[in-house]
Order: sequence, then C-alpha cells, then structure tokens
Amino acid sequence: MRILFISDITSIHAVRWVRYMVKRGHAVSVLSVRPGSVEGADVIFQDPGDMPAPRWLRRIRHSLFILREWQMIRFGNFDIVHVHFLRADMIGLTAARHPRCVISVWGSDVRPPDEGGYPRRQALRRMALERAALVTVTNPFLEDMTRMMASTLKRIEIIPFGVNLTDFNRENWKAGKPDEIRFCVPKLTLKPLYGQDIAIKALARVVKHFPRTVLILLGEGEEDYLSELKEMVAKYKLHGNVHFVGRVDGADISRVFDQCDVLLQPSRWDSFGVIILEGAAVCLPTIASRVGGVTDLVLEGITGLTFPPEDDQALAEAMIKLAEDPQYRTRLGNNAYEMVSEFYQFDMHAEQMEVLYKGLCGEEQ
Repeated sequence: MRILFISDITSIHAVRWVRYMVKRGHAVSVLSVRPGSVEGADVIFQDPGDMPAPRWLRRIRHSLFILREWQMIRFGNFDIVHVHFLRADMIGLTAARHPRCVISVWGSDVRPPDEGGYPRRQALRRMALERAALVTVTNPFLEDMTRMMASTLKRIEIIPFGVNLTDFNRENWKAGKPDEIRFCVPKLTLKPLYGQDIAIKALARVVKHFPRTVLILLGEGEEDYLSELKEMVAKYKLHGNVHFVGRVDGADISRVFDQCDVLLQPSRWDSFGVIILEGAAVCLPTIASRVGGVTDLVLEGITGLTFPPEDDQALAEAMIKLAEDPQYRTRLGNNAYEMVSEFYQFDMHAEQMEVLYKGLCGEEQ
C-alpha cells in the first residue's frame, strides 16, 4: 500500500507508526508540520503556520500547507491518508476529501471546551471526523468524547497506544539509597494541567515520614508555572528533595525510569497516559489521579494506586503506602509489566491498524 501520514514527525507516537508501516513493506510518505526524518519514509516538511511570524504570514503559510496537502492527496495515488492528531484548522478537513481517510484523535484534540479544550473551530474538526472513512481512538473514554464532538461518525475503532518492550530494560534499574524512595512525574512539559504542583504539596507531607524521599520533575514549560513550583519548593524547604531535570527527549525517557521507583500522574485531565505504559515496561507502578482514561491502565491495588484529582493529601497517603512497603510496590510493578506485555504491545495494535487499512482498500476495489 501507499500510505500518506499527516502528522508531526518529531512525535514519538508518529515515528512508531511510520517505522512499523515501513518495516511491513508499505510505501510511506509523511507530510509533517515540523522538520524531521525517518529511515525508509519520504518525509516532507511544510510549515502550517506554526513558526513565529506576523499573523498575515502565518495565514499564507497555512494556505500553502493546505495546497501542498491537497496536491499530494489529489495526485499522489495514495491508498490511505492517515491524520494523526486532529488540529484545529483545515488540515483534517482537507484530508477527509480522500475516500480512505483515517483520523486518529489523541485526546486534547477532541477535549470539550467546558473541560479546558480549545473552543475555536469546533465545526471544522467535527466535519473532518464525520467525513473520514474511519476514526480511531485509544480507549472507550476517548470514544465517548469523540462521539460528543461528532455524532454521525461513519466508523470508529479503538486502537490503543502501545509500547515496544524492547525499548526498555529493567536490568538497567538501580536501587536507591536505604530509606530513600524516588517518585517521578514523567510528563515532558511543566504545566498546571499535569499537576506537578500537587505532587510537591504531597511531597511536603511525605517527607515528614520519609525525609529522604526524592521527587523528580521532568521537562521545561511555562515560566510563570516553573517559578511557582520553585517558590513552593522553597516554601516547604524541599530543596534537597525535588530535582528539576529539565528537558528530556521522549526517546530518552527510559534512562530516567532507571533512576525511579514509582511514577506519579497527578494530572488534572488526561485521556490515556501512554507514559504509564512505558513505566510499566520496566516494572514501575503508578500513582495516578482518577481522571479520563487513566484508570484503564492504573488498576487500583493491582498495577498501581489512584486518588481523587487535586487531593494532595490522598496522593501523599498513597506515596507513603508504597514508601513503607517495598514488596507491595514491587508486586504492583510486576503486575503492570504483565498488563503491558499482554494487552499494550505496540506491534499488536499496529497490526490491527494494518488490517483496517486493508479493509478500507478492499471496500473500494
């Protein structure tokens, strides 16, 4: 098959899909909103108007992107056109003019405005979803959300994100110092949505019981929020307990996991939480807020612990529970690994997508 992906080639999720389809022998082209490359694929970068520029110039660039996209769809003789992440612009709607267009929504692209989603251009995204031959989502939570945005979908299928277990190796994990447990909020961006401030408040309670507890915060982010986090660290006198790691490339996340005991997911909203699966691939349990589709992955008392969103006291209690019982957290981590191994290996779901591609092409023959 000839497949055109329309995506951001710097996203690890997009890269995994492209690599798999190339490995399977398909001719893959990528129209990317950012520059990059993947071996075996023809990657074409076109700025859709994201680069810093005056508004009039960004509009022209977006128009040029749409023109390039339409030319590729019209004359590229592609069997499948697959949009990964539905942007709030004309890109998805243009792709949906192809008779075998697949749109994969990732979460924030269909998040309702009353829950913090992007309020503009809802109609454009709704029309794109309803005109696509197939829409894929990662879990039932996201399926419900997508149907709320677009009630007359032609077809929707659940294809979870997955992980390549070979990318992770528990043997690299190093035990911490005696009486020290290392928690990590593994989001690659510092922003209020991900609740790093909640984790710091919880840590202030935990260190009263386990003074050597470490909290690792990854990523860069909004300057005001970063300043707020550092002020909280100073307020609670946690300078020796909180480590700001800074920017971490998604491909290097496993190196961070090697230095952790438990992942924290104190998000105020989340649709899936693929980072939870990546941690589980090295037997790390997760403590997560009960939001979105996260509870599909963090099974209470089985693969991790959960707590009500915004409740730093409940989070602290869960952290203390795992800090004082190493055998319990090991059992949770092993269960998490078994869950990933059985249900969330990437190739398993990529094979499902390939079957869907072939089905769409068969319908047209």
